[in-house]
Amino acid sequence: MSRPPALRITRRTSLGGALAGVAVLAGCDLGDLGSGDPASAPTPSADSDDPDSGLVEDVVDDVVATQVLVESLRRRHRGLRRPLSGLARVHDAHLAALGSSQRSGRKAPRTSSVTEALAMLRARELRHQRLLADRASAAQSGRLARLLASMSAAVAQQLTLLPKEGS
Repeated sequence: MSRPPALRITRRTSLGGALAGVAVLAGCDLGDLGSGDPASAPTPSADSDDPDSGLVEDVVDDVVATQVLVESLRRRHRGLRRPLSGLARVHDAHLAALGSSQRSGRKAPRTSSVTEALAMLRARELRHQRLLADRASAAQSGRLARLLASMSAAVAQQLTLLPKEGS
């Protein structure tokens, strides 16, 4: 009787598994961050006493800018509609969790190919994920810090699911 071939674990598989584990441990389900009351979600505030209000506004602006790119690439490149649907849902959920329905009239830069589009998106999402992690560290509110860390983990997880360039 022949033995089944041994499974090879690549660096990419290990990293993807580790990120998925972090995402699970970080609680990517945004509904678990507090009470079920949407009014209790952290929201941008004009209150000068809230040390995190400027931070939340920065995050909302960055989510919107990233979302504009995702949506424009989904419209422009038919083959990316399904692969980018997860990112679109994540960004929508993040805006809702931050109490924002803000949309942008900005247009994303043009891309000539799917490969170029994916490279641009990967770079943008990576910057966005790092900004979320940095803002989580800077947040004064523990609840907001957990929310932003969870958002960062969700974006990292979606980055591992992006198709390879040109495929």
